[in-house]
Amino acid sequence: MLYDMLSSHEDTFMFDSTLLIKVQDEIHRNTRLRLQVRRSSTGTGIASFFGACDGVHIQLFDESDPYIFYSVQITDDVFQRLKTQQHLLIDFASFPQRLVELLQMCAGEDTVATPRYQCELQVERTPRTGQLHITETNGFKKLVHLSVQLSQADEAQVRKSMVSRLARLKNEKERLEASLKAAEAKLVEKQSLYERQLESQRSHIEKMKVDFERDMQQLRDRFETELRRDKDGIQREMSERVQLMCLEKSDIEATLKERVRCLENELQSGQIQQATMETHIREAQAEAHQAQVRLTQEKETCRMLQERLDLMMRNDSTEENSELRMKLAQLKVDLEAMKTDLCKAKMEKRCLEESLEHKQGQVERREAGIKTMSDDILKLKVRSDVIMKQEEVIESKDRELKALKDRINAGVDLNNKENESRVQHLEKQVAHKDSVIQWLNKKLNELQGHKVDTPFLKVPSPLADHNQGGFGRHVGNRSNGVERRQQ
Repeated sequence: MLYDMLSSHEDTFMFDSTLLIKVQDEIHRNTRLRLQVRRSSTGTGIASFFGACDGVHIQLFDESDPYIFYSVQITDDVFQRLKTQQHLLIDFASFPQRLVELLQMCAGEDTVATPRYQCELQVERTPRTGQLHITETNGFKKLVHLSVQLSQADEAQVRKSMVSRLARLKNEKERLEASLKAAEAKLVEKQSLYERQLESQRSHIEKMKVDFERDMQQLRDRFETELRRDKDGIQREMSERVQLMCLEKSDIEATLKERVRCLENELQSGQIQQATMETHIREAQAEAHQAQVRLTQEKETCRMLQERLDLMMRNDSTEENSELRMKLAQLKVDLEAMKTDLCKAKMEKRCLEESLEHKQGQVERREAGIKTMSDDILKLKVRSDVIMKQEEVIESKDRELKALKDRINAGVDLNNKENESRVQHLEKQVAHKDSVIQWLNKKLNELQGHKVDTPFLKVPSPLADHNQGGFGRHVGNRSNGVERRQQ
């Protein structure tokens, strides 16, 4: 009946939180106390039992020590006195909300090393009262926003508070038992699901293992067959190419040797003809030089005769003039013959020069042909070197294929080992889940064998090693708190 009265009385708290409060008693200390603020009403339930009226009800208590319990009922009359004494600027209607806002500021700076807003409790032993101060510390001074006198509860109020707490703990216990049962049912379902999944995974792994081994064997056989076929084809092709290259090399070398010999003979004959032409040119140049000298001499003689002729003409010597004219005519004939010989010599010289240039062009073309033949011989040598290197590459490819085959075999062995390790890991998981289910069954049997008010058993959970933060550890911690509060 008392529990029903408490349940019907409990209103929704406007503020309910644990704050770090500075307690000033024999020793100054900071401790965590629970502060609750709610509106109180008259007429029914526990409100009439405590003799309360309409107003704000404040409770300050320690959850671990039931004898630290302070409370106060602030009615409209009490608030008017506080407003007059502390010079408050608000009315009674907005007082609860402003009080909650101040307490929320204190809770917001609860973890700060030097909080700005803080609650202080000044304990007075003689009248069993305490002053609750809500302070603000700024850079200039400490301000007290509100100071409320709290009364320490008597034995009856402490017992009623303990009854209320026990009722809440009982509800919490029932809720935890229901969650435990739901978790057990869920774990049983998960175990069956995991077992089915494990069985299907085992069959799937076995099937995959068989398929993998079959595929690997087929790949290995096909790879070996293709390797042998490719190796035989490459060796046969290389032998044919080597034979063909050897035949081409011998034919080309013979052809090149014959062409080089012919070109050398032509070069020698051209050099002989060039030497002969150069001799003829030198002789023609010497003859032309001699003709030029004779022409110069004849011109000088002709000039002298002309002068003598002029002199004789002035002296009117007829005979001498006729003789001189005859000599002059003869000299002119000789001069014309010499000019003709000089032109012939120049023409012969030009022909010899053209012939010499033609022979030099032939010599250059033959030298270019010899150089081309030499380049062809070098190319043949390079091709023979390339063939030798290709044979070396084929041998290295054979070695790489053997190494690849060894690596494939090693990979197959490694995959087999990995599959075996996965199967072992799954078996370990199944064994762990079996141990968890056994532990839960044991807990369920032990809980069903005891009364409802019996605290939870402190049996270590195997989930603690594999599920940090799970419900097993949570239930154990809450059961320890329930047992300590009941004591």
